Amino acid sequence: MSYPLSRRAALGPLAALPAVLSALLQPAAAQANTGPMPIFVLNSLDANVSVIDPVSFAEIKRIPTGKEPHHLY
Repeated sequence: MSYPLSRRAALGPLAALPAVLSALLQPAAAQANTGPMPIFVLNSLDANVSVIDPVSFAEIKRIPTGKEPHHLY
């Protein structure tokens, strides 16, 4: 998307956001061909996140998160 120069100048550092996002997503896209992505399960009462292998449904590891994780982005 191309904005007029005045619009791009008004965006300042945000004007570079599409290029930054593209660079960040390229490694994820390259990794997508290596197999199924793990499943992340939030264990709010235990204050951690379980990483599950989607093929065997075995827990690979637990990641401590602190008090009551409840959102995953």
